[in-house]
Amino acid sequence: MKDMKKNNVNFLDDEDIIAELSSSSYLRGNIGLSPNASLENRTKYRLCKSILAYQQDNKLTLAKVVKKLTISEKKFYEIARGNIARFSLEELLFYFEQLAPDCELGIVEQSLDKASFFSSPHKNHEEKSLKN
Repeated sequence: MKDMKKNNVNFLDDEDIIAELSSSSYLRGNIGLSPNASLENRTKYRLCKSILAYQQDNKLTLAKVVKKLTISEKKFYEIARGNIARFSLEELLFYFEQLAPDCELGIVEQSLDKASFFSSPHKNHEEKSLKN
């Protein structure tokens, strides 16, 4: 760990921050995703964030979302934190489908806008196509 000091306050460098936020033992909030994460882990992370976004966008209470998903509040908290180590891809896909059965999973080049990863056929938005 390389501590940087400024005005007598210790600061971590970027590598140390990424390592701490990416640790499955990180308990203080959202878990970060490594910049070189695998496709599976990036997909799992996006599913977690999409589940949380669905809950927030639809103003679902914690009680309503855990009832709809038939999971415990603790398990939903782990999804909301992006703790991908605790879930399989299939499990997260199942939960996402329970919330948004009309949505589709898309494949997007990393250089394209990442906000269009999941889409609903009922929403009007501009889709980006992959160029070969």
